[in-house]
Formats: sequence, structure tokens, C-alpha cells
Amino acid sequence: MQLRVALQLEPLVFGIRDSAPEPDVAVDSSGNLFVTDYGQGEVLEESPSGGGGYSPSVVASGLANPLGVAVDSSGDVFVAASNQGTVFEESPSGGGGYSQSVVASGFSAPYGVAVDSSGNVFVADASQGEVFEESP
Repeated sequence: MQLRVALQLEPLVFGIRDSAPEPDVAVDSSGNLFVTDYGQGEVLEESPSGGGGYSPSVVASGLANPLGVAVDSSGDVFVAASNQGTVFEESPSGGGGYSQSVVASGFSAPYGVAVDSSGNVFVADASQGEVFEESP
């Protein structure tokens, strides 16, 4: 038996300036959305605000084609910057900002990133056709 569900979808995030490739999205335990903006080289955080909307802020900028994003249970944001061959960690710092560090580099084209509950970071490299694990 096949079940079809019809949904009316409303955009939650506006202003993503480049749709190719598609933006990646991650959600943290507080309901904040993290969205890659490939064209602007940014990762945006969309935080729930009153009335069912979201308020945007920039988590990271100056990235060369961010394609993948993931968030761990501590609120650290991991970003695969494809043209830099690097995965960055954006850690919350005082005052609502983030501090950046390199998790791993030397990839040909990191495309996807995921993090597990132990803090292991998994990186899919599109050019090499492999998934790499970076342990804390």
C-alpha cells in the first residue's frame, strides 16, 4: 500500500543567493537551523523567533564554496568548504559569536560532513569517492 501525504511547504529561510548546488541544512537541539550559502561563502544560523519565524545571523563567512554542514550536541558547527579542501569547526564563543578551527584539510572536494555522539567527524570527498573519519 502506498500512502501519499500532501504538504503545503512554506519557506523558513530567505535570501540564499545560489541554489546550485543545493544548500545543506542541519538542526541543533534548540531548533536552530544552519544553512550553507554556496554563492556567498557563508553558513547562516536561523534561530526561532516569536510568531513562528526565524532570525538570521552569520556563523561563518569567507568560505570557498561551503557544501556540507553538521552540528554536534555541544552546538559546534562543522562545515565542509569544498574549494578549500577543508572541514572547519565553528565553536560558540562569548558574545554570541563563533571561533573557527580546522578539523581536517587536504581533501580534494569535501562535500558532506556528519558528526556522531562521540565527536567523530565524517567527511565525504566527492572527488575521491571516499568517506573519511576524523576522531577528536
